[in-house]
Amino acid sequence: MRRGSGIALKQAMQRTALLLVVARTSSLVPEGGILRGRVHVVLEGDATPPPGDAVQVVLGTGETAAGGWGDGAHPSTALCLEWLSERGFGEDEAFLDYGCGSGVLAIAARKLGCREAV
Repeated sequence: MRRGSGIALKQAMQRTALLLVVARTSSLVPEGGILRGRVHVVLEGDATPPPGDAVQVVLGTGETAAGGWGDGAHPSTALCLEWLSERGFGEDEAFLDYGCGSGVLAIAARKLGCREAV
């Protein structure tokens, strides 16, 4: 390793850590929530009713929800929520939310009629 490259690596890691802290402390769910398909995601304390025939998922304002992880704002989560909305569930089906966030997909699946979701 060249001399000085360790310093640059340390500085880059510090910037990355700072960016992660900023991302984990600002939710991407605005007041009024976000609508993904038929799933309306709001944060705890937001009294906005779900529009039309949408189901509402209320996420806590601490831990994962306040950090933006699993709040439905990320494009991959948004696509999954839209897919769940269109798909529907049979009475004998189960759903596995293989994420590492708030469990928004499992909660949405249950509210959309899935018998069991983990």
